[in-house]
Amino acid sequence: MPKKCFLSAAMLGLVLLTCGCGQMSPTFSTLPATEEETVATAATLPTVTETEPPATEAPTTAPEPETISIELTTAAPEQTKPVSTSGHMEAYNLTYEKNNVSINYPMLIGMTDEAKQEWANEELEKDVMSLLTYYGVNEETDTFKLDYQVSTIYRGEFSLVYEGEFTKAGSANTIKVRAAEDLDLATGKHIRLSDRLALAKVKKCILGDEKTEPDYEIVNAFVSEDTIKTYLANQDDIFFENLVKNADFGAQHELTGVYSYNYLNNIAVVIPLPHVMGDYVVISIKQQTK
Repeated sequence: MPKKCFLSAAMLGLVLLTCGCGQMSPTFSTLPATEEETVATAATLPTVTETEPPATEAPTTAPEPETISIELTTAAPEQTKPVSTSGHMEAYNLTYEKNNVSINYPMLIGMTDEAKQEWANEELEKDVMSLLTYYGVNEETDTFKLDYQVSTIYRGEFSLVYEGEFTKAGSANTIKVRAAEDLDLATGKHIRLSDRLALAKVKKCILGDEKTEPDYEIVNAFVSEDTIKTYLANQDDIFFENLVKNADFGAQHELTGVYSYNYLNNIAVVIPLPHVMGDYVVISIKQQTK
């Protein structure tokens, strides 16, 4: 069956997107390419329907652009080239929707290296959709909502954090969802926790040793800090090995629920927890060389 995308006519020449199993409603926001770290939040815009503008003799402002509905076939159109090749990068918000499943994620345009841009967009879509498998979401009956916030766009690094909720059909429990993605746009590779910190460094920061106290900050938690610190202090070596080596998208294994990203020039780590403890905790570890 054909899928529908809603695009402003002013943007029609810029991009045509092929929808997956559900409906894609592109909305647009610009992320300036700058040497300074910037933060942007992607939000789903309300669906715009085609309406007749009110009659007025002398409008003082330009009317809103006409909204049109385009039916896309299952054949993917050729990728539209970015309007700028100067290195100015833009992010379009895409929304995947099916029944009670709604996922927002970005698409990048404007990169000078189109091959890297294509790689980045493929990874962003593939990785965020893999969360449906990780959480065991039934798209016909379950409820899964996910939004994102750009954390870093700095010297070719694109980092974002996903946050949302998942409710299994018939369940009274809602699971808090947190994930993150960090891409090196210059090399075309994922940046993972194992690329940033050595296992010994992470263990020392979280556990401390005979000479030093634990050295990390709890950024986001749903239970007391003492509860979190006690839980982490009682984990074994296998826990920490999996924490570092198997973290993040881009690893050659199934997701583990552990993710890392830049946070105020430090490394934020999302660690899954039992549901009674809030499903996850985010800790911040000082930036260190491996």
